Amino acid sequence: MPLTAYALNAILIVVGEDAWFMATEIIMTDQFIDWYHSLDEKDADAVEFSLGLLEQFGVTLGAPHSS
Repeated sequence: MPLTAYALNAILIVVGEDAWFMATEIIMTDQFIDWYHSLDEKDADAVEFSLGLLEQFGVTLGAPHSS
């Protein structure tokens, strides 16, 4: 099976001088989307902020945004 060559900086995000994090794809279910649409603007903004952090930092994201 042929493999695709990727540049390391296209897969990993440089956060600091020695800190690298793998970007994470977030998959949303229909149930999540229905719940999200039921939120008021303030709560929806908070969820979007946490999702952005999760997408950027992946499994290395700590609490409270990871829970």
